[in-house]
Amino acid sequence: MRNKSLDAVKAIAACLVVCIHVSFPGQVGQLVKVLARCAVPFFFMVSGYFCYYQNCNASKRILSKILHIMKLFAVSVVFYFIWECFMKAWNGERVWTWIKGLVST
Repeated sequence: MRNKSLDAVKAIAACLVVCIHVSFPGQVGQLVKVLARCAVPFFFMVSGYFCYYQNCNASKRILSKILHIMKLFAVSVVFYFIWECFMKAWNGERVWTWIKGLVST
């Protein structure tokens, strides 16, 4: 059975992780970053808890999670590649030159 309260806390932790990467001005911004740093280990602990249900085979569950993460990764790489190509074209830069720079050594 899924623990809805842990899902809510995980969502809050995910928002705090985003706050780490957003620049807030002044001393308040530094305080937000310091307080949000606890979210990363907590987020991973809660995620690990969801990997180990009592009624499920752990190795099967972990393989399922890895495949799910790989799918999300592939979709995000394609999305951000298309986004970056669009932004380069929008700014008047040459997209093919940028792509050649990515794949050349």
